[in-house]
Amino acid sequence: MIEDASYNPASQTLFMSIRNMGLITVQGVEIHIMCSDGTEITIPGSSATLLSPSEIDLTQVKLNPGDTLTILVQLSSTTCVAQQAYLVYGVPGSQQQYVSKPITVIVYG
Repeated sequence: MIEDASYNPASQTLFMSIRNMGLITVQGVEIHIMCSDGTEITIPGSSATLLSPSEIDLTQVKLNPGDTLTILVQLSSTTCVAQQAYLVYGVPGSQQQYVSKPITVIVYG
């Protein structure tokens, strides 16, 4: 579901493209960033600011099959060098959440 993820250490920004490849509508997305120092940042959360789109609530976002969501995030933790990202997403009417495979974040800058 994460198509592209790249992290720029100089500006501490993370670009990510998320696509709903399934046959179901996804209600709510949570992104987990694994840092090289062993810490983990959750988006949405206090350690990250959503730059674009700024008006969207990821926990309420609705992704229909085939929809793509592109986000730009500013990480506020100076010790985090993003290395992997994975997604937890909810399905309406179900308590079950699905976790995608870890994705290596491209480090450049």
